[in-house]
Amino acid sequence: MTTKLLARVLVLLCSLLAILPAAAEILFTAPPRETPEDAAKIYGPVADYLTEAIGEKVTYQHPSSWGLYQATMPKNRYDLVFDGPHFVAWRVSQLQHEPLARLSGLLTFVVITQKDNPDYTDINALKGHAVCGLAPPNLATLTLLEQFGPAQQPLLIQTQSFREAYQGVIDGKCRAAVLRDKLYHKLEGNTGRTRVIFQSSGFPNQAFTASANLSDAQKVRIVSALLAPEAATKISGFLNKYSHGKGLVRATRAEYRGMEKPLQDMWGFELGRSGG
Repeated sequence: MTTKLLARVLVLLCSLLAILPAAAEILFTAPPRETPEDAAKIYGPVADYLTEAIGEKVTYQHPSSWGLYQATMPKNRYDLVFDGPHFVAWRVSQLQHEPLARLSGLLTFVVITQKDNPDYTDINALKGHAVCGLAPPNLATLTLLEQFGPAQQPLLIQTQSFREAYQGVIDGKCRAAVLRDKLYHKLEGNTGRTRVIFQSSGFPNQAFTASANLSDAQKVRIVSALLAPEAATKISGFLNKYSHGKGLVRATRAEYRGMEKPLQDMWGFELGRSGG
């Protein structure tokens, strides 16, 4: 091949490469429970670790608000998502997502009231009364509201954290509060200030799901990376935040079946719809 012909071939190859689409990145997100800066510290290393482990670019994207998160999820724009069991189940049933790996253990919620208050002996006494809790679509709050008919639901006083909800009962700001059982027992200790009037059944824990945009081979590589022993150090900040350092376990479709029900009255999560 002459030098002139070789030069023409190289020019042609460069031209073809210039018009070929760039390799698609895997877009990863999670609920906006933290500021963008804090979320980047938690989820950024997860994206970096997966990029290194599977050999494909994984990019974390922070949704700026819960409203945007709710509006975007049904559009199926994310390839990899980490969030609660009701969201996981909704994506599995409505968007054909596949559960990959989850936090170990179960999620259980309690409703508490002041110990010496004789008016609230069970959850039915809260109809129309003030209850402290996180704003929907938080699963604890949705689980509470699901116990009542539409005209009988308690008046929700929104708090920024479960800890604030607990303190709301202590301070008399609200008649009751709904929060994670483990945090409640930690806050209550042996003080005897409150009592439990309702405890939910256990939900499978928060999980990673993958959209149908990813191939089976990609999903297998992601699962292998998330469950690998080295994940304990590579994503330690994430694990310390959500599972007290415990590693992830394999997630299955069966354990999330029917868990989307609490979302049925939430805007954007109507059951039976398809993504668009």
